[in-house]
Amino acid sequence: MQTRALMVYGTLAMSSAHPMAARLRKQARWLGRAQVHGTIHQLAAYPGLVLDPQATPVTGDLFELTDPDASFIWLDAYEGCGAQDAEPHEYQRLTTQVLTESGTTTPAWIYVYAWPLKCTPINPLR
Repeated sequence: MQTRALMVYGTLAMSSAHPMAARLRKQARWLGRAQVHGTIHQLAAYPGLVLDPQATPVTGDLFELTDPDASFIWLDAYEGCGAQDAEPHEYQRLTTQVLTESGTTTPAWIYVYAWPLKCTPINPLR
């Protein structure tokens, strides 16, 4: 599925003050908000999305990339899934259907968390 659309959340979102979010805003056109079914996990200082068709929709920002090939070089490197990054990558860039504000679905690239989630069991006896 080839598309120029990219849905972002977290540090790349429209409201983020992160320098990479500012770079994305300069190299892409904001199309509005969009949703995808999944869950957001707070991993460290950044979030990770895990797609789940049964989950509540997650809202993010939808952009149209001006030059996807050029943008994905630095975006993939930022997300740790670039050609120079060791595998297995923490994130994976893939395409999925997103729901736009207008109620239509469209294919978009999205970065999803690819590593197993580490859960710490809670011991109620402590």
